[in-house]
Amino acid sequence: MKQKRFRTGLFTALTVLSDTGLAFAASWLAWRLMFHWLSPGVPLTDITYHLWWIAPAVYLSFVFLMGSTFDARTRSRGLVLTYLAVAPPLVAAGRAALYRLNLFLLRRGWGRVRAAVVGSGQSAREIFDHLAINQVLGYEMVGFLVDAPDDLTFEYGGVRAIGLHRDCGDVLAAHQVQQVFIPWMLSSVFDNRDVLSCCRRQGIALKVVSHRIDLLLRAAQIDEVTGVTLHDPRRRPLRSLARAVKRAADVAGAGLIVLALAPLFLLVTAAIVLDSRGGVFFRQRRVGEGGRTFDLLKFRTMVAGAEQIKPQLTHHNEADGPLFKIRNDPRVTAVGRWLRRFSLDELPQLFNVLAGEMSLVGPRPPLPAEVAKYQEWHRQRLDGPQGMTGLWQISGRSELKFDEMALLDIYYLEHWSPLLDIAILLKTAPVVLLGKGAY
Repeated sequence: MKQKRFRTGLFTALTVLSDTGLAFAASWLAWRLMFHWLSPGVPLTDITYHLWWIAPAVYLSFVFLMGSTFDARTRSRGLVLTYLAVAPPLVAAGRAALYRLNLFLLRRGWGRVRAAVVGSGQSAREIFDHLAINQVLGYEMVGFLVDAPDDLTFEYGGVRAIGLHRDCGDVLAAHQVQQVFIPWMLSSVFDNRDVLSCCRRQGIALKVVSHRIDLLLRAAQIDEVTGVTLHDPRRRPLRSLARAVKRAADVAGAGLIVLALAPLFLLVTAAIVLDSRGGVFFRQRRVGEGGRTFDLLKFRTMVAGAEQIKPQLTHHNEADGPLFKIRNDPRVTAVGRWLRRFSLDELPQLFNVLAGEMSLVGPRPPLPAEVAKYQEWHRQRLDGPQGMTGLWQISGRSELKFDEMALLDIYYLEHWSPLLDIAILLKTAPVVLLGKGAY
């Protein structure tokens, strides 16, 4: 009998210690996953930092009040099952109530962001409608920045033009604007460079809104966004932990792919050697994160001396902006054309990834000559690790205009997470196999 009481007491104590330790461990792990590993860009408050120990404390209080420590096998199971049945509807009801409360406060001006829209055309009016109708987004529409003095009489939805965008510095300050939205322009995103410069000087957030970009993101199965942020004074680069997670995934992923594709590497090498004279690999100087340069590796797809021939072909360039691409480039060899179609020429960049010069996923590293032609906002593409594949590849590849590619790259860097990388990698495989948009 004494042994039974001792055993019961011992296992009761062990159950308490086990429940307590594992509850805190699970909460810490969930906190890390939610706020560091899966969503590194989420801003943290003082309350957030204490959630990892508040949550298990509440859970353990329920456990002990129900006396589950005295019958861990039955009552604990009952608690868990009851909790799973009761919690979802209660949480859903709570979310609905908070949504209504948030909307109630926003309609009365609490916490709203004063916003202006650039332009007076159809695109500007559509942006206004979207923000005005969806009040839960939290924007108070102040007015429109228009192009010409004749447009100063423009009015839409009860909101008037507040000034010319060339005078945006004084206008935005006078109206205490905190956020500016600019439509995608037919010619270029930045026929309105003065607006970007003004927002940078005054610390005002700026977003570009484009139906085309929204369509590309939906095609890539990425969540629809209100706009792509081109300037945000609160922007923070990837934190150390996020970089460590991304780097570990890059090393593991690139290493496994190299081992798995070793026979293919040998086959491609033999095909290149037999097809044309020259080396197997092609090294090209590229610009990486923060403007640092490195030598990017590719399987050679062009004839020897192709770079020297390039100036003679500039008038055949089919790409816009600073890019140079020719659909039927005469410098490409027979084997090279096949390699390019299925992106096999990119495989040696796995060694750039292992060397820490690139990532598996990210904006494509540009040539120094391309960077020299960048507008100021294009340089945001270089604010994170450059990659082998990215949103550009699963949303159109060479068929995209340069500004569209830049906006997708900026969106990626702004919303990076391990899950986003996984989604892009999974979407890349069929795109590559079909050779869509590659030349």
